[in-house]
Amino acid sequence: MADFTYYPDPPVVDEEIEFDASGSSGEGLQYIWDFGDGHEARGMIVNHTYREVGVYTVVLVVINSTGGADTYSESIYVGSEMEGTFILLILVFYLLIFCGFALIMALLSATNLILGGILAYRVYTKAKKSDRMDTAKPYLIAHLISGIIGFFYYPVVIFSIIGHIVIFILFKNKMHDMDLETKKCSRIKRKT
Repeated sequence: MADFTYYPDPPVVDEEIEFDASGSSGEGLQYIWDFGDGHEARGMIVNHTYREVGVYTVVLVVINSTGGADTYSESIYVGSEMEGTFILLILVFYLLIFCGFALIMALLSATNLILGGILAYRVYTKAKKSDRMDTAKPYLIAHLISGIIGFFYYPVVIFSIIGHIVIFILFKNKMHDMDLETKKCSRIKRKT
């Protein structure tokens, strides 16, 4: 049974490639190689160098001591050294983009949680001081929902950050209107 491996994999132009047929089985074997580029060799382990980029069909024929033969072939792609460097650069580029995106998302998520927490705490303390927790509850729940959505669903994290700010402004306006209403009522009570 003919079989072979080669190293390095993938091979490149002008690089010596080692072809190893030691995985073949049989008694008193002879090894005949055809590298697919017009060159041949004999031996269990041979070296060959390709001069041009391309796909080559490497054929190994093993012949045993009784004259029985078996053939194994494999197509190998021989690339250029620049090709490998280019692929590596592309992989590094995409890795940097992925890491950059992940870092930005992590920072935005952290900002979302911190900002939401600070603004929710301010809503809570302002409402507690003026004994208006019933008024604050819907805003606190809205902060919680906005924070959870922004943390677990990255595409809307920026909208979640904006949402925290809008919720806080709405709460402040509501409290301001209530303060004005309270002052107005106290003025009317004083007049009467």
